[in-house]
Amino acid sequence: MEGESINHVLLTCPAACLVWAQSNFPFPRRGSKNMTLFENFNYLLFLPRYLKVPDEIGRMFPWILWTIWKNKNLFLFEGKEFAVEDTMAKVIEDSSHWFEAQKCRDEEDEAGNRELRARDKWEGQAQAF
Repeated sequence: MEGESINHVLLTCPAACLVWAQSNFPFPRRGSKNMTLFENFNYLLFLPRYLKVPDEIGRMFPWILWTIWKNKNLFLFEGKEFAVEDTMAKVIEDSSHWFEAQKCRDEEDEAGNRELRARDKWEGQAQAF
């Protein structure tokens, strides 16, 4: 609709509310409808620091936002609709892939750092002679 806000599309429209409810992401007691976009994003960013939210739930909000945005555009431009369950399955899959990739990258970085430390140690010993 003309005049729809980003806050509405991502957080307060009925379709978005269904996705957020399915995600088990805890929302403020007063809800997100009476909050500004800034307040809602602040809540999303800082919630995991203040509440004991399982990592797999607390860290998936960017994928929820992105998938809602993509689904909205697919609906507007191509007439495609998505079931909430399919949307959440995609969110879970995408966020899991991302964090697995980051874990692999971190492991590769650590292996590279060990290699550099070993080489530096070896070169330091060789220079001593």
